[in-house]
Amino acid sequence: RAAVFSENEYEPSGELVILRDITHEKRMARNSEALLRISTALPEYPELDGLLAYISSEIKGLLGVESSLVILLDEEKNEFFFKAASTGSAETERRFKEIRYPADKGVAGKVVRTGQSIIVPDTSKDPDFHSIVDIQAGYVTRNVLQVPLRSKDRTIGVLSAMNKKVGSFDQTDRELLNMIAGTVALTIENARF
Repeated sequence: RAAVFSENEYEPSGELVILRDITHEKRMARNSEALLRISTALPEYPELDGLLAYISSEIKGLLGVESSLVILLDEEKNEFFFKAASTGSAETERRFKEIRYPADKGVAGKVVRTGQSIIVPDTSKDPDFHSIVDIQAGYVTRNVLQVPLRSKDRTIGVLSAMNKKVGSFDQTDRELLNMIAGTVALTIENARF
């Protein structure tokens, strides 16, 4: 909004300009639309593979990241495995899906132990980052946001967003990924059965 004001009728003596940043409001509106879209699309995916591919693709687009993974917990073997990957490379996605690693390792292991989401702004400086997975997948993770997938009273896996394209992961990204996890966890659990 702007207004010009004057002390006499013929000469303006100043301007008053009010600016408002609506970036956050637009981002929240976009996130709400995305959650609605995801919620209404879930029944269209009765098969677990299709559901998880859809979820990882949506996360990748919504958060503006290079890659997104759905990491599930095999409780019997106490291992993590990658059930879905959206990286932009079919070969990298295939390699991720072949990897299994101990559930007490990596950032995902910490997420499951603590039940809290974690942002790692620089994986090269994080002692919990499990670089063996990157080596096996042929991928380079620079930064990561991971949130727990909870079904009732237990954690069944982790949603992971990697390599933010613009800027760094922030609280809004964390909240959105947590909301997506809350929306899809029960559906994932049902599809697994």
